[in-house]
Amino acid sequence: MKGIKNLSISKRISLYLIIGILVYILINSIVVYIFSKQIIDDYTSGYIESRQEQVNSAVSQLIEDIIINVVRLTTYDPLYGILADKHIDYLKKEEEIKACIESLNLDTNKIAQIEIVDREQNTYTYSWVEAKIDSLPSTFLQQVQGSKLGVWSEVVKDSSGQAYLGYGVPLYNYYTMQKGGHVIVWIKEEAIRKTYRSKFEDMGSIFIVNENDIILSHENEALIGHAALFIGADSDKKEFSYAMSGKGKEKVILSKIENKTLSRNLGLHMYVVTSLNYEQIFSIIKQVNKGLAILSIVIALGIIIGIFFMCNKLSARLHILAKKIKVLGEGNMDDVIYDTTQNEVNILEENFNKMVEEIRLLIEKNNYEKEQQRKMELVALQAQINPHFLYNTLDTISWMAKIQKQPEIEEMVIQLAKFFRLSLNSGKKYVTIEQEINIVKSFVTIEQVRAPKRFTMHYEIEEGVETYRIVKLILQPIVENAIKHGMNRRRKDGNIYLKIKRIENKIFFFIEDDGVGFDINAKRPPDDKGGLKPSGYGIKNVRERLELEYGSSAGIDIESKPGMGTRVSVYVGIEELCSSINK
Repeated sequence: MKGIKNLSISKRISLYLIIGILVYILINSIVVYIFSKQIIDDYTSGYIESRQEQVNSAVSQLIEDIIINVVRLTTYDPLYGILADKHIDYLKKEEEIKACIESLNLDTNKIAQIEIVDREQNTYTYSWVEAKIDSLPSTFLQQVQGSKLGVWSEVVKDSSGQAYLGYGVPLYNYYTMQKGGHVIVWIKEEAIRKTYRSKFEDMGSIFIVNENDIILSHENEALIGHAALFIGADSDKKEFSYAMSGKGKEKVILSKIENKTLSRNLGLHMYVVTSLNYEQIFSIIKQVNKGLAILSIVIALGIIIGIFFMCNKLSARLHILAKKIKVLGEGNMDDVIYDTTQNEVNILEENFNKMVEEIRLLIEKNNYEKEQQRKMELVALQAQINPHFLYNTLDTISWMAKIQKQPEIEEMVIQLAKFFRLSLNSGKKYVTIEQEINIVKSFVTIEQVRAPKRFTMHYEIEEGVETYRIVKLILQPIVENAIKHGMNRRRKDGNIYLKIKRIENKIFFFIEDDGVGFDINAKRPPDDKGGLKPSGYGIKNVRERLELEYGSSAGIDIESKPGMGTRVSVYVGIEELCSSINK
């Protein structure tokens, strides 16, 4: 190793490159040996997965389109009127329901049949296929009646062998809040099959199964409804997986992936399964390996040819750079040699020179910023206000008012001092709800001295909520808005209510007034002559601080009507309030 260090740079680089080429050839041989498996893991899995995702997307779009049709039917108000009408007979109802369905222009290319069952178990069937579809078991109908979002059936075939997938959903009249029976929609398997046909062309096949590996859709219609026993991939372990399987003498690559969109949104557990011919895939791998071997040989030859030329060229430039660094180390900036040649070493030289200049500028800038920071700290120190001086001053004014027998001034000063004490809270960020209420009381007392008899403040505090901690100054800005805007046009007899309740897992703060109110849907907030400004700084500030501190578990809702008063609701999750104790 010592002998290698004594070699010149050009010789060392040549030696290292030759060793590198030998190692490269050895590694390349190993890579070629294991490349087939790597191709299967990367190329094949990526190829299959991308197409399975395409199929999943297409099937999801198809099912969602059908669900939209179902929703249009189940929310069609005239349908409920017909079903509830006891003055018309069965045939008349059947005719009118058919007219309703036809008016909705449902997609009959995807939907084969619709069965509507009313509360008296009368069935009205409307089919767009000639063959009769087999009936579903009573257990499925019971599941539909007891469900809220809908139930999917197993595959059912008609008398001609065509397959269908059933979807049952209860009828619920949102106007009368009553159940009106249920609807069963039969989806054509042929429509599902069209979404993935020819996705893999001549490389294999694709089909769809449920969570029990029962085939829901397949190019071979005879297999629909039967179990796919040779599936070896386990989609529960990963987002995507595949396995080798021997089907007779033919070796295939099987892959199975769940349609998570339908599973999550509609409760339909559907899996896309692909079966690819292993020999066809392996022929691609052989071609890739052959190309890789040729490319490796070409690269190795190119490296060997360029070694001696590049080494001599590079070492000469490095000698120049070493000389420059030596001159710079001696502190002689004027003797640095500059070269206009454009190559990597020259770029390194330029950047080195720039680095020296930038270091000098940064040192000067750092010294300047330190001086400016020292000056700013001095100004800030001089501008500090001691809160104790403010409290002592207010206490002195209070005693003077008491001596002069001015109880109103005394009370106002006391409440002002209390308001400042609670608001500042020794610089702490959180206060108890009880302290927050006291801040409001102090502020209200001051306002009532300023405008006596304009309004009366009412407090309704649920027992047990006072000990929770919350970010301070949440309620006072809202109460101030209620006084300033809600009570502005009232001369007297106004009322403001502060109610705090625990509802489920949240604490609600309600600030209500019977003031002038405002139009919540107005494009512009009302002016200072009346009404709360929901976009004002105070409300906006409170909302932003709540969202910043508690996230989506906290927020503000505003309800108001002109002449009817305003109600502001502030809510915070109890779990988030509890977590703030440790902050």
